[in-house]
Amino acid sequence: MGLNGTNLEYLKHFSSEDIEYLKRSYATTSWEEMSFVLGRKKEGIILKASSLGLRRKRNSSWSPEDIDYLKNNYLTMTAGEIGEHLGRKDHSVYHKAKRLNLEKR
Repeated sequence: MGLNGTNLEYLKHFSSEDIEYLKRSYATTSWEEMSFVLGRKKEGIILKASSLGLRRKRNSSWSPEDIDYLKNNYLTMTAGEIGEHLGRKDHSVYHKAKRLNLEKR
């Protein structure tokens, strides 16, 4: 049938220790760290966290340093590159740039 262990990852039960780790860490820990600690893919972690009612903390406030970085680099870097540096999604960078009236020439 072509099934292997990676396709069946979602069937692997979360231990009580895994669940406690998720409850403590889900809001603020990076996907890479959670994947490493739990030995799971991001998608599986999201499904379990959702079933537990857990939510990620949104980093919605822009620090003055973040805004300066955006202003200083918007003409020479893509929104994706800036977002990677600041830990934000490219669409978040794009919308902030629009609110600051930054334009690519």
